[in-house]
Amino acid sequence: MRVLRITDVSRAHAGGIARFMGKSGEALARRGVEVEELFAEDLALPPGLRRLRRLAVPWLIAWRVLGLVRGPRRPDVVEIHEPLAAPYAALGRVASRRLPPCVVMSHGLEERGWIAQRERLTLGGRQPSLKSRFSVPLTLLSQARIALRHASQVMVLSTQDAEFLATRRWVPRGRVGRVNGGAEAELLSAERSACAAPRLLFVGSWLDRKGTPELCEAWRRLRLIHPDLRLTLAGTTLDTDRVLRDFAPECWDSVTVVPAINDAQLLGLLTSHDIFVLPSWYEGMPLSMIEAAAGGLACVVTSICGNLDVFRPADPEADGALLIAPHSVDAIVNAVRTLADDPVLRARLGENARFRAASFTWDHTADQLLDVYWAALDDASEPRSESDDLQAPDAPTVDGDLPISVLIATWRRPEALLGCLASLDAQIHPAAEVVVVVRAADTPTWEALASVTLAHATLRTLSVDAPGVVAALNAGLDAASGAIVAITDDDAAPRPDWLALIHEHLRRQPDVGAVGGRDWVHPQPEVAAGEKSVVGRLLPFGRLVGNHHLGSGGARDVDVLKGVNLALRRSALGARRLDERLRGDGAQVHWELDLCLALKGASWRVVYDPAVAVDHHPGERFGKDQRDDPPLDALADEVHNEMYALLRWLPVWRKIVALTYGVTVGSRRAPGFAMALERWVLEGDKSAVGARLLMAQRARLEARLTARTPL
Repeated sequence: MRVLRITDVSRAHAGGIARFMGKSGEALARRGVEVEELFAEDLALPPGLRRLRRLAVPWLIAWRVLGLVRGPRRPDVVEIHEPLAAPYAALGRVASRRLPPCVVMSHGLEERGWIAQRERLTLGGRQPSLKSRFSVPLTLLSQARIALRHASQVMVLSTQDAEFLATRRWVPRGRVGRVNGGAEAELLSAERSACAAPRLLFVGSWLDRKGTPELCEAWRRLRLIHPDLRLTLAGTTLDTDRVLRDFAPECWDSVTVVPAINDAQLLGLLTSHDIFVLPSWYEGMPLSMIEAAAGGLACVVTSICGNLDVFRPADPEADGALLIAPHSVDAIVNAVRTLADDPVLRARLGENARFRAASFTWDHTADQLLDVYWAALDDASEPRSESDDLQAPDAPTVDGDLPISVLIATWRRPEALLGCLASLDAQIHPAAEVVVVVRAADTPTWEALASVTLAHATLRTLSVDAPGVVAALNAGLDAASGAIVAITDDDAAPRPDWLALIHEHLRRQPDVGAVGGRDWVHPQPEVAAGEKSVVGRLLPFGRLVGNHHLGSGGARDVDVLKGVNLALRRSALGARRLDERLRGDGAQVHWELDLCLALKGASWRVVYDPAVAVDHHPGERFGKDQRDDPPLDALADEVHNEMYALLRWLPVWRKIVALTYGVTVGSRRAPGFAMALERWVLEGDKSAVGARLLMAQRARLEARLTARTPL
């Protein structure tokens, strides 16, 4: 077999895509495959086209391949990096019998990378530049989509990327292959050197995507706690002075920068360091991580993308790693402190990492590549129609059994909580576990739970000190182990088929990130008996329509669910948690809006099905976040949270519309100028109306400031 492999990175680059190409190419050659490679140096453009490289190189590649096809070195398969393959892949669909099949290789889907980048900017209170908002979709994402949809086969490095393609029906599952990175066998057996103080190693280009700002701040804090720690940054591609500028001056003497490394230097670095740290917020499957594991380093890496294929989230320590949330300085500090303070754990994780890395070899990578190449050749011999690329709506992809964790945050309502637990123990589809989060000071609830056991699920209790539902639910989300996390309130009684219906929705619809349903409110029959067709929608001008307790009809996509009846797919949630900048000392109203808009921003569907029902007996709220007549400061928190969520997640034009509508019109509960004028005329109590207007406008302004402030 003759394979042509093409990427637009420099052949001289020591890591990443170029290293993957080189090492996997050598392994293919050992299997008798004739490999030809084209790198950036082979794809030179005339001076006048260099500024249009993103658009011009894909056409140059198609031209080069067509030239090879007509010559004696005709390849059997053409592998092209994702953003570059659009023209040749499209030509291949038109002339599939006459051209070698196109295999698209993705080192991290461009679409998911763009989503992650926008989320990153949003967390910092920023937005992509106006230029990026136009140029990235038009010149990069559009080409990537064409390449993926028209390729004979697609290769990805992570299960998350494979699921993204399949659940969005861009590429049928049968045309997506998973390929791992690898590590050299000598790393697994290399002898490690001993040192009294732990030494940390980062290997990779010095980019924001690698979590470098968080690493710099974490290192400043760690040096205050452990002054003897040392950090090496290898393969940064930037020189020492440029990299050190990102660190506090007092840290410079503890940081060593090695801009470029070869294989021998890499081996020396891996055997002379103890902890590998890579706080990336988006990756494919970083080779540096696999090589660090093979070298016996305890790994601190983020719970994203291909990292989860190497260090399995069910028990990452058994695979040699501590998984941390992306974008979090605290997570880096806590993980490194844990390893620095516990040499036994550090050594055990290093041994486990080596054992895990033994299954990631370049020979195995070559076998995976060959499987995809042969599948592409088989596909080329059997021309497919357009309908072959579509999955029938009535035959959705079906996942296997998904364990469910039920999460309840409770505060001073022990009797209601016991009723909720009894309802959960009577579910047709039992939960794997029920996690109850209780404030440390809530003595009556702790006393009530002391005698509770569940017949069909494991009951777990967690203690938190911080007030508010956000802190409680975040603690529960960190502890929950299920593939589905179903959230309800302590004053609710889920109906017997609640979990069964949730499981069925998420099992049969892998593109659904959250599902919820109706909460039948008691003892208010006149409310509970009503019906509404519009539920959980955010109107174009920014007004939020709830009606979750009145929904009727079938399942439908919505913008927001209600916290009393909300189930999340763990893979959709990922490392995301509720935003701690939401205000309030109890219910922290509109946390659901912020969470659901975040999921929709990451291209997950949010579904409301009235059949997914709970009976809701609204209990007393403690603190200022009351339901019916909250004080002005509690209402200000509510207005702030709603506007903050809109400003954080909506497109720019909708942010402008929502803020303008809130300020000029508003609502009776939180008036803008027009609504305040109406209330002045109708009610006559100008002082009360004026106070409420001032409260609402100040809260909206503060929400804008919060949204613009980096996390």
